[in-house]
Amino acid sequence: MDLLPRFSRQFRVPAREPKAAYRSLVSEIHLDETFCCKHTRNVGMDDTLKYRWRTLQLGDAAMQA
Repeated sequence: MDLLPRFSRQFRVPAREPKAAYRSLVSEIHLDETFCCKHTRNVGMDDTLKYRWRTLQLGDAAMQA
């Protein structure tokens, strides 16, 4: 199926500047400290939640937060 190549020929727009628009990362920025992954989960009546096929038991500290 050639839908994507036909679509690209019909609707493509040339870039205003041909070189890449990405900038180098500043060495003071530590991405492992900047980004995090958040997942919504439901806590069961027994204070457990499921994450990646595992059942996790919440402790007292988690319940007070």
